[in-house]
Formats: sequence, C-alpha cells, structure tokens
Amino acid sequence: MHALLQAAIRLRRSRGDTQAAFAYRLGVNVRTWQEWEQGRRCPSGPARTLLERGLKELGPGRPV
Repeated sequence: MHALLQAAIRLRRSRGDTQAAFAYRLGVNVRTWQEWEQGRRCPSGPARTLLERGLKELGPGRPV
C-alpha cells in the first residue's frame, strides 16, 4: 500500500495539483486524501481500487 500512496503523491506533485484538486480528480473527499497523504490512514477495499484507477487515468500523458 505504501508504494501505491507514494506513487499517487508523486503524481499529484508532478501535476502541480493541490491536495484539494487532486482529491477532486480522484473523486474522494479532500480530508480523506489528506489523511492518506499524511500517513494517518490507508485506503482499503473500494478506496484502494479507486486510487489505483485514478493513478491509471491521471498518469503521465493524461490531460490535466
């Protein structure tokens, strides 16, 4: 899980997105994203699937 979150954080930063903007793009609450990014919580179950899908859809070469 740690690697998945680290990849998402790198992607957010490389896109220049704020935490709020990235959370919106993923379809999660901004507070949820902040909890994940700051290591206080980890996505599990459907949230993990949502994060994986978001990484694929928002990855390099994808529209801003």
